[in-house]
Amino acid sequence: MSSHSIQKQLTQYTQLIEQIGNQPYNARLLQSLVSNFELNLLQIQRSIPVKQRIRFWIQLFCTRTTVQLKGAVQPAQIAIWPVQYIHLDFLVPVYRALLSLQTTAVFISIRPEMEVLVEQEHAPHIAIQQRIHYGLFVSSLKRGWNILKLLYTVRKQFPNDSVMRKAIFRTVLNFQYYETYCATYPLVKQQINPQYHLWGYEFSVACRPLNILANADKLPSGNIQHGAINSNLLPLSLCSQQFVWDTLTAGLVQQACPTAQVMVTGSPGSKHIQPEPIVHSELTAFIKHHQHTVLVCFSGPGHNVTEAGHVQNLVALQTQIEAYPQTGFIIKLHNKDQRQYYQSMLGCKNVYMIDQQHHLFGQSIFNLIDIADCIVTGASTVAVETLLAGKAVISMDLKQELGHIAFLQTPMIVKCHTTAQVNNAFNELQYPTPAFTQRLHEIKAYSQQHQHLHTTVAATQIAQHIKQQLSVCAA
Repeated sequence: MSSHSIQKQLTQYTQLIEQIGNQPYNARLLQSLVSNFELNLLQIQRSIPVKQRIRFWIQLFCTRTTVQLKGAVQPAQIAIWPVQYIHLDFLVPVYRALLSLQTTAVFISIRPEMEVLVEQEHAPHIAIQQRIHYGLFVSSLKRGWNILKLLYTVRKQFPNDSVMRKAIFRTVLNFQYYETYCATYPLVKQQINPQYHLWGYEFSVACRPLNILANADKLPSGNIQHGAINSNLLPLSLCSQQFVWDTLTAGLVQQACPTAQVMVTGSPGSKHIQPEPIVHSELTAFIKHHQHTVLVCFSGPGHNVTEAGHVQNLVALQTQIEAYPQTGFIIKLHNKDQRQYYQSMLGCKNVYMIDQQHHLFGQSIFNLIDIADCIVTGASTVAVETLLAGKAVISMDLKQELGHIAFLQTPMIVKCHTTAQVNNAFNELQYPTPAFTQRLHEIKAYSQQHQHLHTTVAATQIAQHIKQQLSVCAA
């Protein structure tokens, strides 16, 4: 589907949504609920399981969500919303920098594992306690009726487009998260009264409604972009400020968010500046035993890649593993990937698996990049992080499902759509061609171009920009 046809459907879709009112799904919030349908439209892979559909309809018509805030409920200038625990890697350094500038901030989270990490920082934090009430409520009946009208209208508007309808349905499955954050925002506003909202890169159901509500209050918001960009950026287009690591990402962000203030700051985490050496005797011995080291970082089937596409990529990868026994392949398993997909290659002596049970699973990805000569991925943001480290990147996409990923368009990344291209890419690692040498030279030049950003801690730069924005708002 072309970008023009997607944009046309986006316009039609917006018009349909605007016809549906009533709280808690008024036109703006309902639009936010389905605004990432383009992402789902491009990435929809399989039908929704029957049990999930049944659970959805019960929750839609028979539940009401309430929230409470628990923790350090006190006034603060900045509300920090870490949607996933990995975002704390770069939100915490920014928090420390904000403190050094005599700026107050509080973390607001919905996941218990993040509370533990924030407590270790001795930072003020608030837990969102979500409670689902079952029964027949007027609000849930109105909500269910409005979404039912939406789904019916979409079905009527696109009678022959099952992919479109499934994409919409997948999106509205998240309605309870929207309700949670929409109910949390006024409590935070009342009890904390922040003048700025900050989150890490995230396209989920949290950021879009929070952005809309913050904009309605004429409050600035900021997003720390930890790596690559694609259609995930759509829900963040309302942010006042975008903090990005590199110029590649900055160009993509500015294109998608023409009204935002885009600032290239480098990585806010110190680990990217000086990777900590990995101390693990077994892995160290594995690396020493091989001439080259390749880090494999697929994200598994799901958002961008079908299961068939993931398996096809791994079959091609196994061929390379068997063809180059003197090259060590370190497989870093993603949270949503599964060990079973790699089972046939685990018997190879030149394969080392780091899965969820491994001691090094929580190790910073920068440290793993540091010990590798090259990384192999599909469309993981580790590709951009690897370019910043001056290392080669191979993107495998044999089923050709990743054409919409913007950062993969850079010529610094080798894109493989056929087995012949995969063979050539791995052969270049062993026997560098002039083209490979030139590409590696460009990558190293790109990495060195950003080294000056690391002389000043990026977290400090981000904190200074935020404080400046607060001053402008106060004036």
